[in-house]
Amino acid sequence: PKRVAASFEQANKPAGAASYNAASGDIEGILKGMMDEFAMDEAKAEGADEAAEASFQRLKAAKLSEIKVTTKQKKAKEAKLTETLLKSTKAKDDLEETIATLQADQDFLANMKVECKDEVEQYKKRVELRAEEIVALSETLKILNEDEARELFGKSDEKPPTFLQVAASERVAVQSRVVERAMQRIATTAQKHKNWSL
Repeated sequence: PKRVAASFEQANKPAGAASYNAASGDIEGILKGMMDEFAMDEAKAEGADEAAEASFQRLKAAKLSEIKVTTKQKKAKEAKLTETLLKSTKAKDDLEETIATLQADQDFLANMKVECKDEVEQYKKRVELRAEEIVALSETLKILNEDEARELFGKSDEKPPTFLQVAASERVAVQSRVVERAMQRIATTAQKHKNWSL
């Protein structure tokens, strides 16, 4: 600024001072100096811009890389979520099916317990009935082995018995008594159990 002021002072001097050309040269020098300063400032500004651009590009690259990684993670998590939802749905279906199967098994078990109880009761009744049948048959055999029955069939040590050896009337009478007593015993047992298949 001092140089500029001095130059202007020289230019404004009255006649007899330095010539116009000298004043013009000083102005050009000042302008050249200013231009050099502008050029230096411009170079610095461009350098700063280039540095800022390079920094921006690095930041941009870093952010793009982060976005890429984040996007990849997001897709992986979405895939995992989808898989988890599918597994959850399948697990719910399996649970419902298992509950239904368990209920069916429990119903079957309850029915089996009832049926087994009925079978046990029926078995006990059959055992009791068979025991009484055995008693009835034993008594029937005892009746058939009594003396009257032996006489009816004409048991002898000398020769085998035949029905022809016994009088027809006596044989029929004794046989009828024996059969009647046996049938009464069997009928009593059958009536008691209401089972006429005996």
